[in-house]
Amino acid sequence: MKAKKQLLGFAAASLSLTAAFVAGGAPIPYYNLYAQQLGAGNGVMSMVTVVYFCGRCWRFCFCRA
Repeated sequence: MKAKKQLLGFAAASLSLTAAFVAGGAPIPYYNLYAQQLGAGNGVMSMVTVVYFCGRCWRFCFCRA
């Protein structure tokens, strides 16, 4: 019984992490368009990507709503 709960917990954690990666990468194809419209360079857009992804992970892991 304990092994089954551990397996279920591992599966849930794995799916949660996978979902966070998928959700974090969703807007990335639009960043070239955003960079052109805003006149931002690659460094700025890279930092935006990292901050966005970290925010999504934080929200997905620690906030409930």
